[in-house]
Amino acid sequence: MVVDSRSRIRFKNRELVLQQLFNAEVTSRVEIARALQLNKSTVSSIYNELDQEGFIEEAGRGDSTSSGGRKPDLVKLNKRYGYVASFEIGTAHLRMMFNYLNGEIISYEQVEQEESDLLSIMKVIKERLRKMTDFDNTQEGLLAIGFAIHGVVNDGKITDSPFIETDGLDLQKYFEENFGVPVILENEANLAAVFERDFGQEDEDKDIVTISIHRGIGAGVIANGRLYRGYRGMAGEIGRNLIADTEGKLVKVENLCSEESLLALARQKTGTKYKRATFAQAYREGVPEIESIVDESMDRKHTITIRDDN
Repeated sequence: MVVDSRSRIRFKNRELVLQQLFNAEVTSRVEIARALQLNKSTVSSIYNELDQEGFIEEAGRGDSTSSGGRKPDLVKLNKRYGYVASFEIGTAHLRMMFNYLNGEIISYEQVEQEESDLLSIMKVIKERLRKMTDFDNTQEGLLAIGFAIHGVVNDGKITDSPFIETDGLDLQKYFEENFGVPVILENEANLAAVFERDFGQEDEDKDIVTISIHRGIGAGVIANGRLYRGYRGMAGEIGRNLIADTEGKLVKVENLCSEESLLALARQKTGTKYKRATFAQAYREGVPEIESIVDESMDRKHTITIRDDN
């Protein structure tokens, strides 16, 4: 049991050292030990292990301290150790991005996705992944795949989506088996919340709510520093909750406040077929009809009635 405990601690410390390498453009063993409050010998042991595996790249010498000590050897994460692939399956689009291990973008592409069935989408994704291997110049190649889904995700599976026809396909299992790497499947609003927690908060707030407005409306909730999923992953599914409109009728929140509903209302009131960019520009320019549409969608007098389908 003692060995197991030590192994877990070492594994955690290894993760922390890698995190420091990822977050710092350049660093040193001394800086890593100071930031993590770990013994220098512990950091050196992990550092040597990571160096042998190819995670570390030398970055020259740093400045001496005010007392004139030895200049530290600077290092950085070796971006060409490998790469990761990320895909956002949206309501009518597919966004695809490949990144080196240090986060540097290799390529980014957005394609309009007329087909909503998951099998057709998977074919496009598989083709892009295969194509990327032809241009791969990294040590280990593909390291992991991430999927951002507009829908409910529970236990690594899409359990409900108004935009994607899943036909019982297991996206995570398929790509893990075919590409032999870890696959993360998550709701896109949840991922936005995790990003804000990890990279967007200078004051390290432990409680965060992100709102994602598109064809539907979703929320990501960070409670006490952890992602809160709720019952079967449905904590952020606010778009299909009920809300009173200006006439007092109960309608879905997304029928009043989603991107699609605002664009439709703008066409109805002005006769102009707005797109997202032109709608935003019209609001910034103070077009009265557009301002009233946005103001009404943000009216604080609306009352939300939370549904309990379970």
